Amino acid sequence: MCLPNPVCQKAYDKINAKIADVNEALANASMKKAAAEEKIIHGTVNSVVVSGDGTWKTCGHTSLIGVRTLIGARLGSSRHGINHETRTTPLVSSNPRAKRVCFGKDNGKVFSFKPDAVPENHFHLGGHNYAVVSDFTCVARIHLRRYKLNATGSLLPIKDGITVTPSVWLALVREFAAINQAFVDGKVFVIKDCLLLSRTVIENVTYIIWQSYFQRKDFSRKILTPVSMLKETEWNALKDIQKQITRRKLFQ
Repeated sequence: MCLPNPVCQKAYDKINAKIADVNEALANASMKKAAAEEKIIHGTVNSVVVSGDGTWKTCGHTSLIGVRTLIGARLGSSRHGINHETRTTPLVSSNPRAKRVCFGKDNGKVFSFKPDAVPENHFHLGGHNYAVVSDFTCVARIHLRRYKLNATGSLLPIKDGITVTPSVWLALVREFAAINQAFVDGKVFVIKDCLLLSRTVIENVTYIIWQSYFQRKDFSRKILTPVSMLKETEWNALKDIQKQITRRKLFQ
């Protein structure tokens, strides 16, 4: 909260506390309404599937002001909350025993495995392409990653691939039919204003191209690298196993 000088600490704390109280009341009412709607769709009594994420006012998590969002898996309705005094935690994998998977050099190691001993959080799509669910530092992510065989016969991840958050993954799952129709119509499909999906043919082989991007201030799109290329057969394999990826690793 930014107020013009001079504002004494006592007045500032009083105003800040009032804002926090009102925000908490509105957030609770909004959450209860969304939960009731989701339970009707799910047909459950005490549980629903949601995806969550958050951010802070300043880098490095030094701020005590943060924003968090929960999105219902079925309705896709989002609910937001603001933290003024306590820190929220990022979406975590609900399976603490799941194997931590590292892809970046900064992590100090790169996870590898034998082709005949594929870890439970890796889902083979075809060739050397895998869908992988990781919870490194307890933050869940879904990766589409290409691997290569090293001299010892182990599979190692290479740079080719893409990583999405659980909320983007759930949005993708809900739109599989619409995405296929867009491909038939020769169009590009956009997921949550951060992921572009398109279909192309290279040397008589059909590929599905995944491209992450962010929107600049002038509303133009900056495409990020690397991208992911799945053969149409691998795309179909991903659709076939999407329930396993969602249910077994993220939201049980």
